[in-house]
Amino acid sequence: MPSFLKNVAMRIRTGGLLSSVRYGAYRLRNASQLRRFGISRALADASEIVSRQELGLENPDCGDHQATSPFMFAAFRSAMYRFVKPSRSDVFIDYGSGLGAAMLMAGTLPFRKIIGVEVSQELNTRAATMINRYKPRLICRDFEFVTSEATQYHVPDDVTVIYFFNPFRGDVMTGVFAKLDESLTRHPREMRVLFNFPVEIEKLSARFPWLSKCGDVQDPWSAERWIEVYRSSG
Repeated sequence: MPSFLKNVAMRIRTGGLLSSVRYGAYRLRNASQLRRFGISRALADASEIVSRQELGLENPDCGDHQATSPFMFAAFRSAMYRFVKPSRSDVFIDYGSGLGAAMLMAGTLPFRKIIGVEVSQELNTRAATMINRYKPRLICRDFEFVTSEATQYHVPDDVTVIYFFNPFRGDVMTGVFAKLDESLTRHPREMRVLFNFPVEIEKLSARFPWLSKCGDVQDPWSAERWIEVYRSSG
């Protein structure tokens, strides 16, 4: 029996039928989408955890590199299609892009350009190597890998979609949002911000009132909010 069917059977015993059906349907949809683009192996390889000590990050507001799991692929695409609706006019940034998992996922959507901002040149080099290998399978093929501290990165005024998978918090996150705020002031526009397992959102919303929630994607098993989506109005 395939492993996901074993998981469904176990969950029926422990959590009931309805949650288990939702879980099984999600797993099948996720597996189908991964097969469609042929990126399952790449996302699994990019899920490597790299501690902030290994990255040479002394600031406790910076987190370990923990890439978006292949299991989240369908949820990521669902958030994009429901609340972002990316087009060739959209530019995507992943902060703390690491080994490129979220960038690769975004490449399956019709963005004009995808930017990864990562403090580690080594991780950026590895991400670029992986994504170049898979480019023929992607819809967006314009990638930029920026090696920079997040708070020092000058946000291009054509960026419209931002993605965070808890790469940092505290003063670092506030500093990044100050840069986003500067860009929106220079060039007012709608910007969509996706948080994977968001933290400190109340603090950010209070300081940056343009940050308004427009939806979320939930774990099919526990109904925990996996991805929350916010927007600004230009």
